[in-house]
Amino acid sequence: MKKVDFFCIGAQKAGTTLLHDILNQHTGIYLPTEKEAHFFDVNEIYSKGLSFYFDRYFSTYYNEKLIGNINPNLQVEQRSIDRIIDCFGTDIKILFFLRNPVKRAYSHYLMSKKRGYEPLEFLEAIEKEKSRIENPVFHKDYESEELGHFEKNHFGYINRGLYSETLNYLYEKFPKENVRIYVLEEFLKDKQNTIKDIFTFLNIEEQQLNLNLKSNPAQKAKFIWVSKFLNTPSGLKDSFKRIFPDVIRKNFKKQIQKRNFKTISNQEKIVPYNYQDLKSIYFSDDIKNLEGLLERRIEIWD
Repeated sequence: MKKVDFFCIGAQKAGTTLLHDILNQHTGIYLPTEKEAHFFDVNEIYSKGLSFYFDRYFSTYYNEKLIGNINPNLQVEQRSIDRIIDCFGTDIKILFFLRNPVKRAYSHYLMSKKRGYEPLEFLEAIEKEKSRIENPVFHKDYESEELGHFEKNHFGYINRGLYSETLNYLYEKFPKENVRIYVLEEFLKDKQNTIKDIFTFLNIEEQQLNLNLKSNPAQKAKFIWVSKFLNTPSGLKDSFKRIFPDVIRKNFKKQIQKRNFKTISNQEKIVPYNYQDLKSIYFSDDIKNLEGLLERRIEIWD
């Protein structure tokens, strides 16, 4: 195994988990058991080389026709795209799922809040986003020691919804026919034809798959202090590291999170602020640029 055939680079909170769970049913498609398979987006992991990437994430590969990697963090830095090209060239396929950027931003905020990372209210958080990213701090025990990596990933509510720059870069680097853009809201209205189009794009035979999955439902923490304890450094956790192997600690964390999270209601998912104002202030110009690149209007975001 020397090549990944396709990547889905995002966007975060735009249906990538649902896409993973649907495509993972196809007998001719292999996806890593760790859905996002962080490699190209994390300096410390990328420095370990491609052999590490394949050994860690693709160990159960069994001659499936296509190999894919779905990781929305690949959108955050253009260097991730450059690294993919350095490793596999430009004849691979790129999927990019987009979501209404206002709703994506709020969903992202709810996720960071759930994890215990975000102490601010939504409007204050988006007002401070630029300052946070430009003035990063070190986060002990985070997956990367690179300053700013945490802030871009977990506080980039607006930044990760500015799609046009990423799409323009993809069109510069790849043949246009190797890049396919989907809008989450349109996908949810017509899953059957969207998945059929993806099969055609990936040049793989159609199969009957279960499209009515409930993947990665929006959740909140019952107790924020539990999330903060699990996701931020502490002396007690340092003691656990000395006593318990990594696999035991990860399993313990997973079980506690499962008990601490609860699904939020549809009402709680709704952006509780003026949608048109947020769209106008933060996203209107980017949406116009995006529609120019796509050569169509995205009416479902109106």
